[in-house]
Amino acid sequence: MTDTCKSCEALLTSEERFFYLDRCEACETRWHERIQAWLRGAHDPALDAGRFLDMPEVH
Repeated sequence: MTDTCKSCEALLTSEERFFYLDRCEACETRWHERIQAWLRGAHDPALDAGRFLDMPEVH
């Protein structure tokens, strides 16, 4: 487990590490808002393509 956010590299609090694992609360909130907008019909090319996680592409 890391001590910094994987999205913005901010230092994580112990609560953020417990609840969000590898993201700070601000980045987790932005991700949640992005997903919610997409579920309501907003266009998001990455989500439209099925890329829901920050994972490397394997061919």
